[in-house]
Amino acid sequence: MLWEIWKGRNSSRFAGQVMRATEIMRHVTQWLRSTHSLVPNKTKRSRSVCEAFGLWGLHIIPTQTWTIIRSVRWTPPRAGRWKLNVDGASQGNPGPSGGGGILRDSTGCILFAFSNFYNI
Repeated sequence: MLWEIWKGRNSSRFAGQVMRATEIMRHVTQWLRSTHSLVPNKTKRSRSVCEAFGLWGLHIIPTQTWTIIRSVRWTPPRAGRWKLNVDGASQGNPGPSGGGGILRDSTGCILFAFSNFYNI
């Protein structure tokens, strides 16, 4: 859109041709339609991109679902208690894998930690 406005400004200033806003919008719409037809159906499109195209009368379906990222942090147990957190991962099933854990008290002090590699 900005490119079309810029071209309209230059046409007016240097060539004496006046471009109306409706003409600029028509050019933008034509460009969006031609671009839309070139994008393969398998291309990932977010919901916001689809909504933006919808404002121009181009209805496309989002192909990608978005995961909401949440911040995860350790929370201490109640006073006088301990908390054991463990995790692991593997490359394939079966495949090389590893795991580990950490034991902390209610103040966050590490009491014990371990990790291991499992070459399965």
